[in-house]
Amino acid sequence: MFSRLHHPEQTALPAGTVLHLADIEELHYILPIANLASVMEHGILSHRRVVRLDFEHDDVSAAEIQDRRALVTVPRADRAKSPLALHRHVNFYLNAHNAMMYVKRMDHENLCVLRIHREILERGDVMLSSRNSSTTSVSFFSPTEKDPLYSPRSAHYLTVERTRGYGEDKEEGKAIRQAEMLAPYQVDPSYIGGIFVSCENSQRMVQGVLESIDKPLLITVHPSLFFQGRTRYVALERFTPLPPLTTAERERLNEDLPESSDDEMSSVAESV
Repeated sequence: MFSRLHHPEQTALPAGTVLHLADIEELHYILPIANLASVMEHGILSHRRVVRLDFEHDDVSAAEIQDRRALVTVPRADRAKSPLALHRHVNFYLNAHNAMMYVKRMDHENLCVLRIHREILERGDVMLSSRNSSTTSVSFFSPTEKDPLYSPRSAHYLTVERTRGYGEDKEEGKAIRQAEMLAPYQVDPSYIGGIFVSCENSQRMVQGVLESIDKPLLITVHPSLFFQGRTRYVALERFTPLPPLTTAERERLNEDLPESSDDEMSSVAESV
């Protein structure tokens, strides 16, 4: 999500404003609450890794969409390396209030949205997509590239309106609103800074899971993110931002996370 779009007391960004990495203050991951305990223990795994490890889990994705995504490869941040299958990435949304969430809106009580610290963008192996990664017109960029995703020189640059999904035809807007950040193989749970839920029932379920594994996290009830109640102006609603990571937390994060480098991870990924 983009914090400057969420706080009405702050100056609104002018129409057509190009978004930059500094505007991304968190990423989102849509998750069935039934999978929360496993994710907090093992981290967030790619589609391929979940299948290979045969983890018992609830899957909110549609089979036909996964079939399409199975055909997509993503260039590496290090362009000298061979592209990696999309299914070998963990995919996060820049905005969870999107077509995927709309399809699942009737099951909102059983879903939560993990709020991922923006520090994940500092990993050297993540990529950004200009829209839903399975669409034919998608472009992929590395956060380490200069003005990677948001340059007006690109046909797919993102503006405030485009990320909200406004100002486009319906299908175009849906695709752009599902722009993603892709992290190879898996993501350590240390990057999870909080959780959005749609209602108090979901909040109680999530709280129960976190208490059972002794993993306290900020839980925020945010109905319209899940297309409940007033939804059109979800980008203007107020919510408590994630607290910034302290120096000690950042150091621990770097120590705990097995980075997805070829040296450490590719052999594991091949076997998994």
